[in-house]
Amino acid sequence: MEGFKRRNPYGWNNTIILACVVVYFIKLLSEVVGFEVKLNYFSYNLVDFLFALTPAYVLYMPWQIVTSIFVHANFWHLFVNMFVLFFFGSELERRLGSKKFLKVFFLSGIAGSFAYVIYAFLTNPFIPAMGASASIFGVMGALAMIAPETKVIIFPIPIPISIKVAIILFALYDLLLLPFTYATGVAHVSHLAGLIVGLYLGKRYRIRRFFYGYY
Repeated sequence: MEGFKRRNPYGWNNTIILACVVVYFIKLLSEVVGFEVKLNYFSYNLVDFLFALTPAYVLYMPWQIVTSIFVHANFWHLFVNMFVLFFFGSELERRLGSKKFLKVFFLSGIAGSFAYVIYAFLTNPFIPAMGASASIFGVMGALAMIAPETKVIIFPIPIPISIKVAIILFALYDLLLLPFTYATGVAHVSHLAGLIVGLYLGKRYRIRRFFYGYY
């Protein structure tokens, strides 16, 4: 574990944030240059086409299952996701260590990608999905399991609430809006899948910490 940490002294959560920012600026550059791909009456920015998750093409570009985590639609999408990840991801990495944090982050994100692929093939497989939201929901779910005493503030609630209450509210919100995914422009099914994986891994890690702490 110590060797793993020494290979990245800046922390993996911070590295992920930096990677998302870099990918976003590459996307902006491709938009300025005018790199686009047109297929099946849809026009895609080159970065979105290659690295966002478009279910109709994922069999030909399977790396999208992972790379879509690092692609964001616009500045505010990037800003909100990175802002939330900075706080919750840093805390989870501090508590679990780098390897377990990365496992939670990537498994939650990959689960979100697969969930969206299934949903999209039942609805519209040509609508791309992108963003780290599923991974972030997984991070929050894991943190809620191993540190339920954590308090958060979510708009418009003006007082701190338990992180467990917060993720219940988020889950209910995504469940209610799931049938309106394309109207909201949010992959609600990905959020839910990422949250489930994060809760599961967080529970496993919490049990292990308790076991090793007392025996």
